[in-house]
Parts: sequence; structure tokens; C-alpha cells
Amino acid sequence: MRQRSGPASTTASAAGHTTQRSSEHHRFGSRAHREDLEASLGLALLSTIASLFPSHKEIVRLSWTDAQGRHDADFYLGRSEGRALLVEIKKQTGLEPRDLKKERKEEEKRLKSLQRQNSQRSNEVREKKSATEVPIKE
Repeated sequence: MRQRSGPASTTASAAGHTTQRSSEHHRFGSRAHREDLEASLGLALLSTIASLFPSHKEIVRLSWTDAQGRHDADFYLGRSEGRALLVEIKKQTGLEPRDLKKERKEEEKRLKSLQRQNSQRSNEVREKKSATEVPIKE
């Protein structure tokens, strides 16, 4: 199950709140009733359009250890803001930031390569085994 967090859930929550009807009830067909319907329809339309084009945010996760212990921080930043933060951290600390997505993809490639090698070796062993078996004459 995927948990929604960040800007997408905020947009969905805002869309839900903006489309809620007011607690005031107007007589059906009255001018106030029509204005209320127009307003709620306009907000529903705007929130629907806004939810179709969410702004892209990346998670920048920082972890460090000092005299007080281990610390973690998560930031939801746009691409340019996240890169600027990483450059500033690198400049101030001299530490090289890690790209966890890139590391995960490299690990998946390495595992696929190992699976391919394992498959090839097992095929070779099967071929050798079948080649060395001599049929028994009766």
C-alpha cells in the first residue's frame, strides 16, 4: 500500500476542503443558492485542474552524526532548490552527497547481472551433465 505524503496529498486534501458545501442552506432556486452552486463549481474545477498538474518535489534526506548523536532531516524541495542545497552542503562540509535512487538502480543492475551469470553457469552445468551421461546398453 502506498502512503501519500507531500504536495500530492496536500493538493488532494485542499481539493476536498474547497469542494465541501457551506453549512448555510439556501432555498432551492434562490439567487443565494445559485451563487453558492457557482462558487462551489468554480472551486471544484480549479482544484481538479490543479490536481492534474502537481508540482514536482524531491525528497532531500540528510543524516549526520555529531557529539549529540545521530540526526536525520527530510526536505521536500523542487529540483533546483534541492541541487542548490546539496551544492551548499558539499561546499560547507566537503562531504560528497549520495544519490539513493542512483545507488538503488546500480544495485538492481548488479543483481540482474549476477542472476544472468548464475543462469548461464547452471545451463553450462546441465549441458556438461547431459553430455557426460552415457546410455547403458542392455
